[in-house]
Formats: sequence, structure tokens, C-alpha cells
Amino acid sequence: MNKKICCYTIADINNQKYARGLENSFKKFHPDVEFRIFGMEEIKQTNDPMIFYRATPYFGLYLMGQGYDTVIKLDADMVITGDISHVWEGGFDIATVNNSNPREFKKIAVGLQGINPKEYQNCGFVVMKNIEFIKFWLALCMSERFNVFRYKEQDILNNMIYWGSWRVRLLDNEENNKLHGLAGKGYELQMELRDDKLYLPPVEGYPNVEKQVVCWHEAGGNVPNKMNYYLKFNPPVARWLKQLIK
Repeated sequence: MNKKICCYTIADINNQKYARGLENSFKKFHPDVEFRIFGMEEIKQTNDPMIFYRATPYFGLYLMGQGYDTVIKLDADMVITGDISHVWEGGFDIATVNNSNPREFKKIAVGLQGINPKEYQNCGFVVMKNIEFIKFWLALCMSERFNVFRYKEQDILNNMIYWGSWRVRLLDNEENNKLHGLAGKGYELQMELRDDKLYLPPVEGYPNVEKQVVCWHEAGGNVPNKMNYYLKFNPPVARWLKQLIK
């Protein structure tokens, strides 16, 4: 591998077990790519009471400073369910995934002025290749404007994506027939497992064609029964997911 790639997640005590499961699932598909978990020791060392709201660019910049060409941040409450090497291929500054989908829009529609909820991107799955992008993102997260934004680093990221001049990839909008993270949330019972690949066929017009789900994201904070696959998926899929995180 010519380029140095590192995937990372941030996890407090409550999320350590999920982070380990994420790492295990990632390694099932990418055993040769480094994976880092930034836990309580690293979090405390920042001496920043707001670190969880700007941790993505903070630790992304740290890793870039260690000589990596590409850093991928994943939220701890994710499971990698397929090969994701396509997300770091090609030239761009930042690659992101959708924050929602038609079913989730009915529960909560997150957006910003001038940015439709259907366009709004999620900060849980971010691929970064440009250190200058990360520096600028972190600088904005450290500025006095930071507290104006409800979703902090995520709102700032969306402003940079849509109002800046950076090279951006919107991964869920590409014709790669793959979904990442929250793009499939709420459709778990419609997902099908075939040949050790997870698929979502069109349901009520979404997606427009069958898509392979390469990452599933629980999200929602510390909710009851978090990451209990048997409450969300059909039994064969739930059993398969349990094996991925071991």
C-alpha cells in the first residue's frame, strides 16, 4: 500500500465496547489498514471540555501530523458490513455521507439555512485527505462562532462543504450502488443478506435501485437497547452482524 491510511474513532467509557466491535468489523474487510481508538486517556489529555463536539478535526489533524495521507473517522456505534476501499480512492479534500433518508426525515429533518435536510451531511463517517481542510475546520471549531451552531463540528462541516471551494465527494450520492451509515437507518427490516453482503432493495421508492449497505450506523446517543441487532434486523442478518463485531 503506497499511501498511508488510518481509520479512527473516538470513544468514552460508555462507548468502548462499541468501538471494539467497530474495529473488529473494519478489520474483517481491511486487515492491513491501521485502526485507532482514541479513548478516555487521549480525550483527557486535550484538556478541552468541548472536545467531543470538535473531536473529528482535532484527532484528524493529529493523525495527519503523524504522516498519514488519508484519515477516515467513523463513529463508534457503527458496524462495517462491506469493503469500503472505494471511499478513499481518487482525489478530493473531504468525503462525507448523508445524514438522513426519507424515513428519518419524518422523525427529524436536520438542515441549515440554505442547506436542505436531503443535502445535509453526517459527521460520523468522514474521509479526509487535505490537511489544510482539517486545519480550517478545527480553527472554525475553536472560534467564537462555534457555539452559534447547534450541531457544532457537523454544522461547520456542512457550511464548509456547501459554501466553500473544497473538493468534496458526497459518497451516498454517487452511482456506486452503496450506502454508508445513516442512509440506511430505519430500513433494517428490509435489508437482505446474500453471499455475505448486505443489501437494501428499493422500498417505497428509496433507494432508486438496490444498494449494498457497507456501513450501518445506530446513532441516537445512549438509547435503550443500543446496538441490539435482534431488535432491528431479521435473525439471519442479526447473527451475521454479531459475527462481524467479534
